[in-house]
Amino acid sequence: MIVLLSCSTSLSSRGQTINSSTGGFTDDSVKVAINDLRKANIKLIQLDYEKDINKNLRQIIANDSVLAEQARQRYLVLDRSCKKIKKQRNIGVGVAIGSILLLIVSLIK
Repeated sequence: MIVLLSCSTSLSSRGQTINSSTGGFTDDSVKVAINDLRKANIKLIQLDYEKDINKNLRQIIANDSVLAEQARQRYLVLDRSCKKIKKQRNIGVGVAIGSILLLIVSLIK
């Protein structure tokens, strides 16, 4: 298998031309084994799949960060409502204790 290198500028500066009709070797030709081309194609295909995988991974990470932010917002809302309920509970207990004390004081008199 013959692979042509892109040396047209160096060939034109030396005054040489590529004779592609004869199929012979010229100064810019190199023999490459079929197995080497297969290995190169396998690497290119792997690179393409890795690009797709990385693209999908970036999308998953972006989606996860959105979900994490939504969960954080829900946590803040629940935390605020929990604090509000605890405050109301404490006020209710205080009022109940105060009313019991006033009842006891009024019964004693």
